Amino acid sequence: MPSANLPSSSLFAAVRSSVLATIARKLDDSRQNTDLLLRRHGISRSLLDDPYGAVPMGAYLAFFDDAAVQMRDPALGARLGLEIRAGDVGPVGILLSLSSSIATGLHRFARYTSALQHMTEASFVETADAHVFSYRIATDKAWPREQDAEFSMVSLMQILRSGFGGRTPPLGVQFEHPAPADTSVLEKCFRCPLQFGQAANRILIDPDFSKQGVRVEDKPLITALERHIAELIGLIPEADTVTQQIEALVSATLGRTPVTLVALAARMGESPRTLQRKLSQEGTSLRQIVTDRRRATADRLLALGTRVGDVATALGYADGTAFWRARKGWEENAPGPHEPDA
Repeated sequence: MPSANLPSSSLFAAVRSSVLATIARKLDDSRQNTDLLLRRHGISRSLLDDPYGAVPMGAYLAFFDDAAVQMRDPALGARLGLEIRAGDVGPVGILLSLSSSIATGLHRFARYTSALQHMTEASFVETADAHVFSYRIATDKAWPREQDAEFSMVSLMQILRSGFGGRTPPLGVQFEHPAPADTSVLEKCFRCPLQFGQAANRILIDPDFSKQGVRVEDKPLITALERHIAELIGLIPEADTVTQQIEALVSATLGRTPVTLVALAARMGESPRTLQRKLSQEGTSLRQIVTDRRRATADRLLALGTRVGDVATALGYADGTAFWRARKGWEENAPGPHEPDA
């Protein structure tokens, strides 16, 4: 059951409450026993009346996937995502939709997602060939979570199209989970190449389109929205640790571009030496972070029966041989947390 000690105004718990209300209405319309399904996952129907109600992450994920089974709709999350508008996501969705450009909006969206939703990594990374928004629940124990991933990516794309024009589809969309038997709904949603079994859920956007200004921002309104977001959680969000920031950046880039200390330091506005020192002070290193992320992703993908070559690609290795060699090294020569990065 949701605890009274949970932060009742956690931003994305609030989003989840509104999402659950939408799912519940769909179940009611299809004559499902919605209350039984809610109770099965420890969720009170009255909680859905509070747009800022806190729903534990595990209960939310389990309910969403269970609802898809009950409705016999494997694409439930994607279909619900098509109905989402900026206001449905709360002030952070409105803030995104009122930003001057996609790039500016997604920088804000990623920052508040990481700060305000427990167990979530979100990052927006600008590279020469693509601007990448990355999202994943930062635990490999909470599975399945296909419905949340597809809902989150589709709803974000809907907000971007509504706020910034839908003429240009994304360059590509990637998902952590294996490809569903029927991808037609997702293909219709995104109208771009789809990849599955990746290190994170990602939307890749053309840099020119992402940086294109579509409006002059209302600065007082933007300031008020950001202040309101801070007030929802009771205080100005504390900055992520350096380790958390690097973990999010690794999730955003792993398998797409080389993950190097120099590149990550440049993105964070630090010197490589300073970044290495800060990670060491937090008891880790870039090498350890990358190894941990690769190991966890590899274990998950291999357990799902993903081909070794596809696992290697998702993790940024040249081929399956290089992947297996690295995998053996993880166990035999895993670096200590204070060893220097390459």
